[in-house]
Amino acid sequence: AARRLGCACSGVQDFVALARYREIVGMAKAKGMKVVLTLFHHSLPVWVGEAGGWTNEAVVREFGSFVRDVAAGLGESVDYWLTMNEPMAFALFTYIEGTWPQAFPQSNYLEVVLKALQGDERSVKAAVDNLAGAHNLAYSHIHQVHTLRGWRAPQVGMAARAQILEGKDPWDGPAVMLSREFMDFTITDKIQDRLDFLGLNYYGKEITRGGSIAIRDDEEYSESGRVVYPAGLYSLLKDFDERYRDDETSTIQSYIVTENGISDASDVMRPAYIVEHLLAVARAVDEGVPVSGYLHWTISDNWEWADGYCPKFGLVDVDRADNLRRHRRPSFALFRDIVAKRRVTVPQREDAWAQVQAAVAAGATHRFCRADDGQSSLDAAIERPFSDKDWRFSAAEAEVDRQKEARSQTQKHTSAVTDSVAEVTSTINQTIWGMWDSIPGQDEVNAGVYNTLNDTMLGLGHAIWGNWLDSNEEVLEAAVVEGREV
Repeated sequence: AARRLGCACSGVQDFVALARYREIVGMAKAKGMKVVLTLFHHSLPVWVGEAGGWTNEAVVREFGSFVRDVAAGLGESVDYWLTMNEPMAFALFTYIEGTWPQAFPQSNYLEVVLKALQGDERSVKAAVDNLAGAHNLAYSHIHQVHTLRGWRAPQVGMAARAQILEGKDPWDGPAVMLSREFMDFTITDKIQDRLDFLGLNYYGKEITRGGSIAIRDDEEYSESGRVVYPAGLYSLLKDFDERYRDDETSTIQSYIVTENGISDASDVMRPAYIVEHLLAVARAVDEGVPVSGYLHWTISDNWEWADGYCPKFGLVDVDRADNLRRHRRPSFALFRDIVAKRRVTVPQREDAWAQVQAAVAAGATHRFCRADDGQSSLDAAIERPFSDKDWRFSAAEAEVDRQKEARSQTQKHTSAVTDSVAEVTSTINQTIWGMWDSIPGQDEVNAGVYNTLNDTMLGLGHAIWGNWLDSNEEVLEAAVVEGREV
């Protein structure tokens, strides 16, 4: 299999590096820490990328060989194994959008959409199937290594990118529904029978328009362009638990919040962000969701794949102009105190929110690393005013949003009507884009024509879906209330 990928090798190639990881793990254990180890976090050897990356089925077996060697080398010192981090995000940004390293090049929006739908070997479908297969093989290898060596049973899971999406306009509803289903559950559904736990990564709500991120003036945002929305973490924990709790094929025993944090160099919002999201987790636990852990992202400022060094996620500031000197932000002490005492107090919550309110009252601003269109990242941050919106956790608000999600799920079952609408829009798509493809020199000369056609398609999509939703609103609401399918 490795030869088919262009390398006469298999399994771990650098055992000196593996020994270094063993040393690092040992230092963590000596400090009384638990080790959560991720085996694939979006980086692939160059020769694997050149062979098609995860769209190449041969990668599955080679990943399994690599995992087997790592499991044998690190042994019982690893408390929780994550086979992959956000595999659907990797598939999206690498094989659909083409914005991450080793990406497939894209030329226009239509090609992006078709890439997600077509079934050839260089499609996102192949990547998703191979990622799921690689997880399943890794899960088996880790369990087998532990069994053969007489070690305790391992805890093996995967970290999923969990989303709360909201359409900026009513006609964005279908795109939001499809994106949520595609990103949150596509791989998880395929591997639910080989998960001891499931990790969920959540940062905030994303407002979308026409399938792209949009910015609204009435929301509070992190530096990286996510709406600060603690209720979303509660909703996601409830959603995933309800989806798999009674599924006889599911082996999920618990959930771990594997990533949750805010990019906020000012450290004004971070204390309240931490407190409110922990309250959201506590509420979910009180309602029966088996949450066994929470990991804050992150200990120190880091490099973000799409946004570079602009967003500051760290409890510790890293000064890149002064030999990477570290400075603890005030939130460092807060989180340390919460971890030590394993509780959030009323004064902590009040003090954290008072800090946000003081910034609002003073008319203060914070850094923002997204362009006005919400889509482009910035190397140099701009300033954005702190919002006066009360974004603290509210279980009641979360339940309202869950009812909206229930409505979206009901819409999903209106297959006959939606298929007809989709067929009409597909025909229009093919006609208009066929006209575009017939225009000579379109790449250099006809950018204006392209933009006009693109705007036309968006307008048609908005009109068709908006009219359909308006005409079926009463039927859909009745179905949600009665808990039935349309």
